[in-house]
Amino acid sequence: MKKNLLLIAITAILFSTFFTSCDKDSLNLASMSATVNDTDWKASVRLTVLDSANFLITGTSLSGDVIALTVFGSTEGTYTLSLDSISADFEGVYTNGVSLNDVYTATNGEVVLSKVNTTDEKISGTFSFSAMNPEGTTIEVKDGTFENLKYTLPQQ
Repeated sequence: MKKNLLLIAITAILFSTFFTSCDKDSLNLASMSATVNDTDWKASVRLTVLDSANFLITGTSLSGDVIALTVFGSTEGTYTLSLDSISADFEGVYTNGVSLNDVYTATNGEVVLSKVNTTDEKISGTFSFSAMNPEGTTIEVKDGTFENLKYTLPQQ
């Protein structure tokens, strides 16, 4: 009986240590989310590729809405887009349907790559942008974050 109590006590200590030491950072859970015109958006599927020193970051929500970012760089830093500038450091697209008018292209904004872990091939950062569809309707994508996105390299 004493042996069973000792075994139960040891098991309880091990489980409590395991569960109290687990947090989001130690699990490195991947996520991507934003607010689109004051509506929460969260990617259920994420795909990130590092191709020719450019990051291609795509997230698709359960409803099929897509945010796609192309960052013209692969190092930590701030990448901007402005119609006033001749060059752009990133491109952004938001799509919420299948017609051409459901595609909103970024007109200004920024992407910040806050962590680029080349050892584990993971990136984290933030994004926000204004976008317009072919009819001239605008949307705001703000408070965007991506955490621990595992990126792949194209097959050669």
